Amino acid sequence: MCASTSAKPVTFCEKCGEQYQGVLDVVEEIKKDHDCRDKLLNSDILQIVQKMNTFVMDLWMDGNCDNCFTQNQNEPPDVNYREFSNDTKQFLILFNQTQECFKTYNHTDTDIYGGDIVSNKTLCQKCRKNYIHLNEFYGQMGSIGSLCMDLVEMMNVTRQQWNQVHCTEHTTNYTSVVSISVFCCSLPSSSTCLQCSSPGRESS
Repeated sequence: MCASTSAKPVTFCEKCGEQYQGVLDVVEEIKKDHDCRDKLLNSDILQIVQKMNTFVMDLWMDGNCDNCFTQNQNEPPDVNYREFSNDTKQFLILFNQTQECFKTYNHTDTDIYGGDIVSNKTLCQKCRKNYIHLNEFYGQMGSIGSLCMDLVEMMNVTRQQWNQVHCTEHTTNYTSVVSISVFCCSLPSSSTCLQCSSPGRESS
């Protein structure tokens, strides 16, 4: 299942959009055919199809995944799960630039979910502008409760990395961690909860 393979790092919204749209399309077709609907949704005690659909819908909503994608002005809005919103695109550009800078001056090939970044004044100086731009843009995107979980995860990890180089004094940012932990614990594998507990930190 896409949700399981995208649980950590949290890339559920980014990678499962087309599959989610596929589920919506199939369920819509089932509901249009009365015979099919009765046989698949209401004919057995377990109601497996109905429960699976409910699980997928709840997981998608818990991750605020719609907010990663383009939407029109309809009520409720139509979402294009094949195209990220402009804010998401801009965030990903700034995020990738920051991560490339980290890799360049950390002198390793470790990706963001690999080992720790070693304290490095050069990295701090060279990447400060990238990090500040990313952090400021993220802050302008809205409250954590309205952002899709992929972006919350990316920013949380980036803040952890930044604090590992000890460039500035910092304060603990618990909100992102709590949001991610709650989301991860709703995923199929209970072991995911154990992987979502390391605290994120934000520079002051």
